Amino acid sequence: MDGWDFPAFLEKYPLTEMKAGEPLTSKRYEYGGLSDISYFLYEGKPTICEIKRTADKEKNLKFYQQLSAYANLDGAPKVEQMLIIPLNDKTKQGFSAPYLETRIDHYFEMFLFKRKQFRTVYGI
Repeated sequence: MDGWDFPAFLEKYPLTEMKAGEPLTSKRYEYGGLSDISYFLYEGKPTICEIKRTADKEKNLKFYQQLSAYANLDGAPKVEQMLIIPLNDKTKQGFSAPYLETRIDHYFEMFLFKRKQFRTVYGI
């Protein structure tokens, strides 16, 4: 991936105890998913994250619903915050500052609302 620099990102924003995501499901809400990184410590707090290709903050903020859904899957590690890591070739260093969010329940309610709409339209 030309122009991306995850090692440089890690030097500037250290993540420790990193664990790769694994496919999980939610029997209660009938969805599943796989986060990029399911658990790590960022600034000393348990965190889940997604790596995205755009530096556009507004485009990235919509992904908090996705992360909150991953955080609520059966067997998912307990986390206190969500992090979006923008890796891209639009910046000289190959990444932008991460976006941090702690309102997991707030974004999960938004996800559940959209999940209900999806079920109404598509029946699944």
